[in-house]
Amino acid sequence: ACAALRNLAASNNDNRTRICRDGGISSIVNAMRQHDDQKHVQEVACSALGNLCLQNEDNRVAILSAGAVPRIMLALMTHTEVAGVQEKGCRALYNLSVSPENVKAIREEEPETVLWDAASKFPNECGDWSRRLLEKL
Repeated sequence: ACAALRNLAASNNDNRTRICRDGGISSIVNAMRQHDDQKHVQEVACSALGNLCLQNEDNRVAILSAGAVPRIMLALMTHTEVAGVQEKGCRALYNLSVSPENVKAIREEEPETVLWDAASKFPNECGDWSRRLLEKL
């Protein structure tokens, strides 16, 4: 289900709005919660959340309200050796940080070490996302 939502949200803002309105964000966060140890679920869920943030302030607010930031951080801390999780998690946090209020919430999770580790382990996948987010923090 997360993969379908990721694909629907990739390039269509109307779909992003519908997904949020119809409970898709909470479904994604719940999938992350129920499958902490499943790297594929975490990667696809982070990717879906990152896509849902694009050009949609209401979704960024809803994603924060749904408790996604701690879930993304847990995915990053749990799957430290999985490039896809690291890349999609860093990208999702960066996309969330477009909203100033979300920067505060991300900062409260103390992500600096996790972001630096991701950037050093996977510079091609995570370097830019991590550095750009760290500049905002």
